[in-house]
Amino acid sequence: MRQIIERYLLREVVMAWLVVSAVLLMILLTRTFADYLGEAAAGKFPPKALFSLVVLFSVQYLTIVIPLSLFLAILLALGRWYRDSEMAALVACGGGPGVLLRPIALFTFFLMLLLGVLSFELSPRLAQIADDIQRNAQQDAAVGLIEPGRFRAVPGGRGVFYVEGVGEGGGENAAFEQLFVHLNDGDGYNLITADSGRLVTTEDGARALQLSGGQRYDGQSGKADFSVTEFSRHRLRVVPPQAKSEEPKPIMQSTAALIARGDIEAKAELHGRLAIPLSLLILMLLAIPFAEVPPRSGRLGRLLPALLLFFLYFSLIGLGKEWLLREKIPMWAGLWWAHAGMLLIVVWSWGRYLGWRWPSKVSHEAMA
Repeated sequence: MRQIIERYLLREVVMAWLVVSAVLLMILLTRTFADYLGEAAAGKFPPKALFSLVVLFSVQYLTIVIPLSLFLAILLALGRWYRDSEMAALVACGGGPGVLLRPIALFTFFLMLLLGVLSFELSPRLAQIADDIQRNAQQDAAVGLIEPGRFRAVPGGRGVFYVEGVGEGGGENAAFEQLFVHLNDGDGYNLITADSGRLVTTEDGARALQLSGGQRYDGQSGKADFSVTEFSRHRLRVVPPQAKSEEPKPIMQSTAALIARGDIEAKAELHGRLAIPLSLLILMLLAIPFAEVPPRSGRLGRLLPALLLFFLYFSLIGLGKEWLLREKIPMWAGLWWAHAGMLLIVVWSWGRYLGWRWPSKVSHEAMA
């Protein structure tokens, strides 16, 4: 009988978790997609990179979605049991908190393992990949969105270029026909025309136009003398290479690399990664007593105060990480104080849930 009840409860929690996770993930991805879509429409971002970034961010967002979705799933599933009197029937049959705790704890430990892998291993790698895609995409946007018959600015405001036709392919395979380029060089100017061209990547990572069959006119503004040079092949750099920092950001580094660094930024990042999976256990213990719906209460029960505690908890985690970076709190304290504070609330809520009472003064006198 107990196994049937535990399977039933586990199914309720898992289904609620899946639904809530899907909704939260859709909300986050919709806003991210809208932001990048706006940049693509403004010509700052090539549309071909949108799908890759959305997929990468969807996995990274799981570190935010999983804790909140688990917390809400327990509140919603157990809250329905209370409203439909299923919990009263369970208590009447001799069931207690142990029946609730076992299946929910098993599911929580599974999510803790999943979130640990995401937080410590996958998220740093995906953050690095996303950063590379964004960097390359911003370079490609300068010449990768060329439209025939339309002038486009050269990055950095150094001039404009125009193409009469664009062949098939994109990125480094883009082929252009009848190009015109005007570059500003201080008091001088450069006019370049070519029959065809192709986008290439130089050895140092810059973007350049490989021109074929054209002329180059070099002169100074206000003067009639200029030089004309004919060329069969000419390479024109349009986007300089983006310099990478010598050391990537801590959020993009592997756990092993952070441990090897051992500086303040690395230790603060490690505390932040550990706090995410650890928070699942605390949130599970907090959700069970808060799911109890008092008599004559609404459908939401204690959902609002529970959500306020959730956001307070994660706000303290984020604030504590910032304090670690600024050395306002000692590194040995880490984020443990935030977990300890929430555990005190968990103990208090379980005390009310189980009906613990402090011995009164009258009972002590009666015993005497």
